[in-house]
Amino acid sequence: MKLDDQARNWGEIANDFLIHYKILTNVEQAKLLTSTSKSIRFKFMNQYLSHVVRTLDTLDNEELSLAIERSIHMISLDNFEHDYRETSLRVQVFLERLADYEAVFHKIWSQNQDLVSTEMKKRINWLVSIT
Repeated sequence: MKLDDQARNWGEIANDFLIHYKILTNVEQAKLLTSTSKSIRFKFMNQYLSHVVRTLDTLDNEELSLAIERSIHMISLDNFEHDYRETSLRVQVFLERLADYEAVFHKIWSQNQDLVSTEMKKRINWLVSIT
């Protein structure tokens, strides 16, 4: 398998995971989060955000909206628990990269921010305000 194939497979794996993660109840999501190490959740979030940042300019409007929504869910997986500073930096880079797509981000964020913790909502809104 070539590296390009692996990268494509990575995106498919992450997307499949997020499709299933979104349909879990809050209790099931909490169980998943407590049974998975913070380090693994951070790495998964970091890989996905990096994938989105690299492929952003190749996405059409529908794919862009899905990528942003899925990124929000990935950030909620980590929930700034592994390493607050490192997660903040990763999310800030992601948000800075979305500067050209600010209207799309705000639309998706307004539709999804009720799905994340209050603390995460505060942190994302603060990061948005400084980028």
